[in-house]
Amino acid sequence: MKAQMEMFTGMSAEEQEQLLYHTLLSLPRLAAEMDQMMDAWEQGDVEAMTEMVFGDLDEHPDLEPMFQRLFGDRNRLMADRIESYLETGPNHFVVVGAGHLLGPEGLPALLERKGFKVARP
Repeated sequence: MKAQMEMFTGMSAEEQEQLLYHTLLSLPRLAAEMDQMMDAWEQGDVEAMTEMVFGDLDEHPDLEPMFQRLFGDRNRLMADRIESYLETGPNHFVVVGAGHLLGPEGLPALLERKGFKVARP
């Protein structure tokens, strides 16, 4: 939690404003999007989930640095942490948001590049 708060407080005023603006724009459709995300999760529809999480980048490329900070940078740190956990034993329970599981910089892809076998149930 501390790292998450530091990420937000470490943002520039412009980045904080972009995040707030993006969040406010998404509020009217948030409930419907959460239902769609849950449906995609239950169906294992990774493409739909990826579009829901990262689709706004097509319309708003200026959000790329913020998404990199929210997902890419944090995913690399989490992958390193998970790797250190796995050095202490084969079984660990790790909880992350769905967005951290998606794309070429998602946790499964990063862990596979580190040599781990990643499987979806």
